[in-house]
Amino acid sequence: MSDEFGLRTSLRDRAPRSAGEGSGPAAWFSPRLILGLAIVALGSLLLLDNLNVIEADPIYRFFFPGVLLAVGISVLVQGSIWGWVWIVGGGWVLAEKLDYVELSFFQLFLPGALLLVGGSLVYRTFVRPSSAPSGPEDPASYVRAFAVMSGNERRGIASTFRGGDLAAFMGGVTLDLRQAKMTPEGAVLDTFAFWGGIEIKVPESWQVRGEVIPLMGGFEDKTRPKAGAVEGTLVIRGFAIMGGVEVSN
Repeated sequence: MSDEFGLRTSLRDRAPRSAGEGSGPAAWFSPRLILGLAIVALGSLLLLDNLNVIEADPIYRFFFPGVLLAVGISVLVQGSIWGWVWIVGGGWVLAEKLDYVELSFFQLFLPGALLLVGGSLVYRTFVRPSSAPSGPEDPASYVRAFAVMSGNERRGIASTFRGGDLAAFMGGVTLDLRQAKMTPEGAVLDTFAFWGGIEIKVPESWQVRGEVIPLMGGFEDKTRPKAGAVEGTLVIRGFAIMGGVEVSN
C-alpha cells in the first residue's frame, strides 16, 4: 500500500509491532510524523502570534519549504527515491524566499504536470503494457477504461483476468472485479488519476500489492484478505496526481 507521500506499506505493517521490532530510525521518522509535527507547530505559532507573545511572520516565510524538505528527507529514510521530488520542491521554494530565483515553483508545477499527463497518455497509447494480452486470447481478460470529466463504470467477469489500463482525467473510473478469476501468474493494473479518482473492487481471495506513486494525491488499500488460500496477486501501479486510487473488497 502506498500512502499520500509516495511510500509503500503493506497489510502486515498495520499489525502491532513487538518489542524491539522496527526500532530503527526509519520506523518512526515517517512523513506522517513530520506532517503531524508541522500541524502542531503551525497551531502553536498561530496561538503565540495571536497572544502577541512572538512575531510569527518571519517564521511563516520559511515554514512551508522547511516542511517540504523534512518530508523529503523522511521519505528517503523510508527507502523511496521519490523523496528527492519533495526535496527539490522544498529547496526551490526556499531559494525563492531567499531571492535566489525569480521563477516561482508553482509556475513550473502546472506545466510540468501537464507534460507528465500528456506524455503518459501518449506512451500508454502506443506502448503495450506487459500484462496486455496478445494473440487470440479472451479480450475480456484485459480491461481498459478512460474517463475525461465524466464517469466510467466497468465490470470484469473474465475467468482468466490478466490486468487492465485505467485512466481518469478530472473524472472517475470504477472497476468491479469481484466476479472475476485471476490467472495463475497474477494480474497487473496500470492506473493514472489526474484530478480524478479510480475505485477498484476485488475478491477477498485476491492479494493486492500497491505500487502507485502519489504526487499530491493518494493511494489507499482497504482490502481485508479472507483467511485461507490466496487466488493470486493483483499488482496496481501507476500515478495519482492530485487525485486518488482506492482498492477495496
